[in-house]
Amino acid sequence: MWFTADITYDWFHNYAVPAIRNHQIKTDKSQSKVKAIILLDNAPTNPVSKKLCSADGKIKCIFLPPNTSLIQSMDQGVIYTAKRLYRKRF
Repeated sequence: MWFTADITYDWFHNYAVPAIRNHQIKTDKSQSKVKAIILLDNAPTNPVSKKLCSADGKIKCIFLPPNTSLIQSMDQGVIYTAKRLYRKRF
């Protein structure tokens, strides 16, 4: 199954926004303080960032610039490990 813009859109509006809202309300007990930014990689399958914004504009997605493995230690570790395991197998 391929990851598509429709899946990302559905996940954001039907799962992420309600979960973030519920978590922040349980933690802070104040509906007005609900704010969040979700950072996503710049995959070509992601929808436009304008579509990944809650109705009230308090929860939104921001895409990281492409080729950011130098500033993302997680990418460096994952890429390094994948390459090492691939070479070990072959």
